[in-house]
Amino acid sequence: MRRRSSGNWEIDIRDQRLEGGRLVISARTSNKPLARRREAAIRRLIELGEHEILKRIRNRQIHIGDVQVAVEDGDLDRIRRQGDPGATPLTLGECAERLLQTVRATKSAGTLKQYEIVLTQLRDKFGDDTPLDTIGSEELEAWIHGPKKTTKGNKPWSHARQQLAVAIVGRLFNVTIRKEEELADRTKTTPRIRRNPLDNVELPTVRSRRVEFLRPKEWQTLIRHAEGRAVAVLLGLGCLAGLRIAEAAHLRPGIDVVLDGEKAVIKVQPRDGEFAWTPKTKRSIRTVPIGPELRRLIEEHIRLGFAGQRYLIRSPGKDRPVARQVLARWTKEAFEAAGIKYGREGDALTFHSLRHTFISWLVQSDVSLKKIEKLAGTSVQMILDVYGHLIDEDLERAVLVVDRKAREA
Repeated sequence: MRRRSSGNWEIDIRDQRLEGGRLVISARTSNKPLARRREAAIRRLIELGEHEILKRIRNRQIHIGDVQVAVEDGDLDRIRRQGDPGATPLTLGECAERLLQTVRATKSAGTLKQYEIVLTQLRDKFGDDTPLDTIGSEELEAWIHGPKKTTKGNKPWSHARQQLAVAIVGRLFNVTIRKEEELADRTKTTPRIRRNPLDNVELPTVRSRRVEFLRPKEWQTLIRHAEGRAVAVLLGLGCLAGLRIAEAAHLRPGIDVVLDGEKAVIKVQPRDGEFAWTPKTKRSIRTVPIGPELRRLIEEHIRLGFAGQRYLIRSPGKDRPVARQVLARWTKEAFEAAGIKYGREGDALTFHSLRHTFISWLVQSDVSLKKIEKLAGTSVQMILDVYGHLIDEDLERAVLVVDRKAREA
């Protein structure tokens, strides 16, 4: 070693195992005993063949002081990671942001929103600076089942929301684990996280599926009380086309509601512009034929002047989408006028119950599940899970259908 003009000691090692046969670096200290320890650490790395670490020291990507401490502690993994662009901090905040970037680039706006809701709740609970590998299954289970400030009355999430939370947080851990495995393989280190604590989280085994829907006579009573008002077409879009409330709110005459031509249809599709909107999922983008009864309601709605130039459903004097809270209030008033209980408790109904009605009637009529899937913008599995109990299980009648087909002239 020799002292530099700056006062720091310089380490000069000649060894054939080194790149170029020589390494000359500053010890970054004017303390000679400390400089000796740092020189000893470098020599130890040469013996171990840690050429990647030596290269980073030479290129000043890592501090020789950190190297000395790591060698003396016997923790070279810490140094192997330092300065590696893939070795981002494994904190909850960092990992959540990385996942959101991926979802933002690959998924729909509706899916991104669900990720943001769940991950925001998770980060609020545990804190952005919490190391991901310190969050255990018991803590996560308590959080998933526990009360939430975002729910009415600080109640726990519904079973569906709990399942969604498990799926999203589980992906957060799985993506991080895969990245760690890749980084560890590249840097010849040990992954910082190997387990997904969600694997040990328990969810209720029985899912409560309360699907309340209108019977035909109830629908007739409801639409009779709504006739002549703007809410009539809103109810028709839910019950006779299976639209969600947001889908109905963003319909545009002539663009999404097409009455001209051979077939009248409703197109549930995204749009840009002043009131940009995206359907709930990619599967929600669909075309639904308009039946005679719904067409009558739409044409009457337009004739009475309720429709605007831009939006089918609007508030008086405004040609813009009506807020869903307002549409929910219209629905509640219509239900109560028809003597139908409104709400989410017991056998009460909401606007979404009209969509349940649409799907339930199709299932009860033995319409193909694939057709229902396309009409409702959902999946066959969801239809089976929610409405499977309505499927006609009269197998004898089903076989007679084939028998009649075989005897056709």
